[in-house]
Amino acid sequence: MFRTILPVLALSTATLGDAHAQFPGYYGPPRPVPVPVYAPQMQHHVHHAPPVYTMDDFLKCFRPTEGHHRVWIVHPCTNRPVEVCFDLPCGRLREVEVNRHSIEFDYIGARDVRIVFRSNGTVDVRQ
Repeated sequence: MFRTILPVLALSTATLGDAHAQFPGYYGPPRPVPVPVYAPQMQHHVHHAPPVYTMDDFLKCFRPTEGHHRVWIVHPCTNRPVEVCFDLPCGRLREVEVNRHSIEFDYIGARDVRIVFRSNGTVDVRQ
């Protein structure tokens, strides 16, 4: 029994060079292998800003159709974009009147819609 334990003790006290000399197939403890690290690809979400119209551009581009509308317009007093939400009725449009501080949709046989730009930067929609 003494002879069985002795080689184990001798191996544990031997240096790496001695272990390689005693056991030719032994190359030492396993060496760490570097693992490549791949960063996840960032998903870039592109948020497209809605178009912002001046009063003149709004008149040229806007087609008054029935339903709910959300439009960004440059406020004539503050020169900052504001979101204007309004509902246009079903009916025949008589005319669109625009002045420096308001836009008015006149309908025949339906309620008129007036958008008023206040001097404090707010917007009042009267339907």
